[in-house]
Amino acid sequence: NENSILFLGDVVPYKPFRFKNHYKTVFNLECPITRQGKPEPGKIILSVKENHLRSIFQDNLLCLSLGNNHILDFGKKGLESTLAELEKLKTKSFGLEIPPIVKSDPLIVNFNEIRIAFFSVVCQSTSPVIELEDEIYLNLLDIEKLIIKVAEIRKLVQRIVVYIHWGIEESSYPGKEDILKARNLIEAGADIVIGSHAHAPQP
Repeated sequence: NENSILFLGDVVPYKPFRFKNHYKTVFNLECPITRQGKPEPGKIILSVKENHLRSIFQDNLLCLSLGNNHILDFGKKGLESTLAELEKLKTKSFGLEIPPIVKSDPLIVNFNEIRIAFFSVVCQSTSPVIELEDEIYLNLLDIEKLIIKVAEIRKLVQRIVVYIHWGIEESSYPGKEDILKARNLIEAGADIVIGSHAHAPQP
């Protein structure tokens, strides 16, 4: 189906290889692409020095979520490098508040004449770096505000996708509270809720 989209969870593109897939693809970029910046002290940090996204996904990238607990691991320079690499690929991202972007506003993408809103938020429990220099912020999970945002945008788009970086790592099943929050988002108008961070397949 030409209107199909492949959704993936966490991706750290640390080496070049060919991901065999012909669908447009969306995933959570779990690290900065950078040779710059200073690592955030006191936490597990992730990064890649080379941009292998083209060799892995060819021209199939639709857009990427940056709402996770590692994208700011190398500070502002690391983020600027990452955004520059995505710009080379003409790939848009969502999940960060970078002026003039308003916090929690979705990325709107027109895909085969289908208007899609992409939201991305990260749960505080994943220990993210929340802000940089009082001007760049992760969109933190506030379920009540997110529900309102989803309901507001529902009439303006054909599809709504919500990425949430949350849950317990290596857990094979989502928590009851997370299931309830996801259900509330669906009832508010979201078409699909994609969870990341667990690093394990979940039903």
